[in-house]
Amino acid sequence: YQPSGLTKKWDETTGKLILETTYKEGFEDGLRKQYDPQTGELILEKWSAGLSNVNKFVNNQPSIKKYKNGKLIAAGCDAMKLLEKPDDVKAQAKKGDAGAQVHLGLYYDGCSEFKQAESWMLKAANQKNSDALAWLSRLYLNGKKDVIAQDLSKFRKYNEQAAEAGDAQAQYRMGVDLLPVEVCQQIMSSCDAEYRSPKPDMNKALSWLDKAAGNKEETGALGILASIYGYGIGVAQDGEKAMGYYRALEEKYPGSDYVQERIAKLKAHLASSGK
Repeated sequence: YQPSGLTKKWDETTGKLILETTYKEGFEDGLRKQYDPQTGELILEKWSAGLSNVNKFVNNQPSIKKYKNGKLIAAGCDAMKLLEKPDDVKAQAKKGDAGAQVHLGLYYDGCSEFKQAESWMLKAANQKNSDALAWLSRLYLNGKKDVIAQDLSKFRKYNEQAAEAGDAQAQYRMGVDLLPVEVCQQIMSSCDAEYRSPKPDMNKALSWLDKAAGNKEETGALGILASIYGYGIGVAQDGEKAMGYYRALEEKYPGSDYVQERIAKLKAHLASSGK
């Protein structure tokens, strides 16, 4: 049985309409409306096509809307980027609130309105908001097909500003991209020249990696620093410093076989080299 057309469902207890949705050859395709079984009030509108949610505006409106007591309380096109209290957020963003501008940018990003998203993120970035700076760096690193071109000079600009504002991933990226290519090739599987800094600097790279390593959310920098110091790649070998980074990594991943293997391998190397 493959239902097609408008389908309705009523609550067995209250008798109130709780669902209206459209099917096409067995799959939801079109607008889905859900209602509260007690009050009969609309609580959700969501557009779908086939097996997927629609992640763009439909009739100049976001494809997902949530309501409470007849009032719109959340809207968007991506369930992970819904804009809570949209009217309030938009008002705050227009007044210059950087946090609201970021939320509004993410809302437009989730609805594939990338120029609108870029516009709001640029406003927040002018206030040195780290989330906006990091988002812009990723935008210009990859671009958006037929909408926003890749721009590596802008990527580097905003990535550095995001790193300076304290974004751990940006700090990690700064460190990796500043590594001299001969160092990078010994510790990483990919050292794509297209994205690397045109002016490698080992000291600056280590400084940024060390800052990233101090952030609880970033772990990649710890492993890189442990390898650099443990095997003396581009710097004087320092086994004690390397083990310190591995111990920090071990704390974040207790019982990890991979970390234990790295530690055992480094210990064997240090022993064989008399360090």
